[in-house]
Amino acid sequence: MKRARLIVFAVMVLVMAGSVAAQSITVGSWRTDDVAQWRGLIADFNKAYPGIQVKFDPTNPPDYNATLRLQLESGTGPDVFYARSGDVGKTLFKDGFMLDLSAEAFMGKFDAASKFFWQSDDGRSFGMPLFAISQGIYYNIKLFRDNKIDVPKTWEDLLAAAKKLSSKGIIPFANGTKDEWDINEVVFQTLAPTYVGGAAGRKALESGAKKWNDKAVVAVFQAIKDLAPYLPRGYAAVDYNSSKVMFQLGKAAMMFDGSWTIPEHMKAAGLEYGVFAAPAPKGMKQAQVFHADTGMAINPKSKNIAAAKTFVAWLVSDEGIASVAENFTGFFPMAKASKAIPFSNPAVKSFLSFNDGRDTDVRFSWTRLNTGNPSGYDLITASTIAVLGGKRTPQQAADDFAAGLAKWYTY
Repeated sequence: MKRARLIVFAVMVLVMAGSVAAQSITVGSWRTDDVAQWRGLIADFNKAYPGIQVKFDPTNPPDYNATLRLQLESGTGPDVFYARSGDVGKTLFKDGFMLDLSAEAFMGKFDAASKFFWQSDDGRSFGMPLFAISQGIYYNIKLFRDNKIDVPKTWEDLLAAAKKLSSKGIIPFANGTKDEWDINEVVFQTLAPTYVGGAAGRKALESGAKKWNDKAVVAVFQAIKDLAPYLPRGYAAVDYNSSKVMFQLGKAAMMFDGSWTIPEHMKAAGLEYGVFAAPAPKGMKQAQVFHADTGMAINPKSKNIAAAKTFVAWLVSDEGIASVAENFTGFFPMAKASKAIPFSNPAVKSFLSFNDGRDTDVRFSWTRLNTGNPSGYDLITASTIAVLGGKRTPQQAADDFAAGLAKWYTY
């Protein structure tokens, strides 16, 4: 009898251990910088759900897409993971690596426009919208003040400011090209919406109403050429982190970048900074990048789908939205909260103000151009670097872009 009781007890222990293990989930991400932010968010989540343990396991950003696919294909993928909007996410969903979230109650927290960027062509939701981000130009207030420079209102004003700073021995823009995504995502794709005509202009290119080497696309590459004299000397060897340090130390007066960098600048000793929207040329309407950046997907092969759904649903509860806003400065929750979120950080409020009265759009290449070979993303990177280096004219860069897309893109 005693032995029987011991066996029953052992079985109960094993069952309980299995139950605890089943309540552990891993979150995959391309944001290695967000460990502290996730620590705060997980602590808030565990106040409501102490029985579900969440582990944040990010991947080096440039490697994320390939690493995630390898993990999912090998059955070692995270339970919940950051989902790219647009083509990349669609492809993973089509290949069976994302759970269909269309019928989940938490999807009711979003309007159709937000859900669109994480939907398949037949309207199924493969990701729950989480963050949007904004993009613009950070500037050193002291350097502007000391050199009697006003915040530029036009592209021509911006170039005049850059020329004046350069004449004083100050690097106008900190951006380099060693980390190629930087010159693509936060320079080219910050500028593109204005020059192509916002979302409507992008859709005209995607539909074939305009050609990919249209004068509007040439104009984006021309703007890139305009910036070439004002990047750091030896910019090809300057990586993204070095650019941030250069700006924070006051060695460069401006930097194209996104709202996600606000926390780092907040910590920079002695840095007095502001941010403004990338201005349009005189007579051209300005458009603003407000990018549907991060969705949350659930791995259909997860052994903990119920816990994963509980976690994802909590993210868009009022408590979850508040936690996202508090912990992730510079990332904007996309879910509808019952109360407006009071943003107090001046830079956060500036980024949000860029949307007022302007057409907004996601990054130029995100919706249709990232799945073929060569991808629109890679073509933009190569052509942007070639224009900066004087190896291609803006027209040639646009022609190269169109020719590369013609190898696979269909209207």
